[in-house]
Amino acid sequence: FIIVNCNGVHSMQVCSCYYQGDPNQVCQLMLMGLFPATLDQPKIAFTFQVLKQFQIACLQGKISAYNFINSLTRLT
Repeated sequence: FIIVNCNGVHSMQVCSCYYQGDPNQVCQLMLMGLFPATLDQPKIAFTFQVLKQFQIACLQGKISAYNFINSLTRLT
């Protein structure tokens, strides 16, 4: 699983629970403070903190998503 956080892009293992009555994987990620890149079998997620940082960078600094991600990858 790839997690994008304010301190860079990280590869880590994320385990989901799969038993009756349990929320699906997307809901579980959201409960952990992660926003999945896709709703169908997500493999990449962004922390809510990095999404807030991106919003501020876009509004104040007019930075593109491409440049924002490139700056995060340079941190790791």
